[in-house]
Amino acid sequence: IQFYNGDGGWQTVIGTVDVIDGGWHHIVVTVGSSGTITIYVDNEVDNSGANGVMSSGNSNILCGAYGGSQKLTGSLDQIYIYDAVISADDV
Repeated sequence: IQFYNGDGGWQTVIGTVDVIDGGWHHIVVTVGSSGTITIYVDNEVDNSGANGVMSSGNSNILCGAYGGSQKLTGSLDQIYIYDAVISADDV
C-alpha cells in the first residue's frame, strides 16, 4: 500500500504488509492536521510518517492508480472520505 500526497512536492508513506494474497483487506489511511499519515491494514497500524499537510487545492483523488497509470489489478469497494481524522478505535 502506498499513499502519495502532492502539494507542490510528493510525499509518500509506504506500507509493509503484503496484501497481494487474493483476499479482501480493510485498508484505512488517515492524515492528521500536523501531517502525520497513518496506514492501517486489517485494523492494525501498518506504517506512519510525518510527511506534510494534505493538499488543499482542487486536486483529483486517485484510488488504485498512480497519476492515471500503474493501475490496480483488483477491486476496490466502499471507499469513504471523511472531513476529520478518525481514531484508531474507529478504524
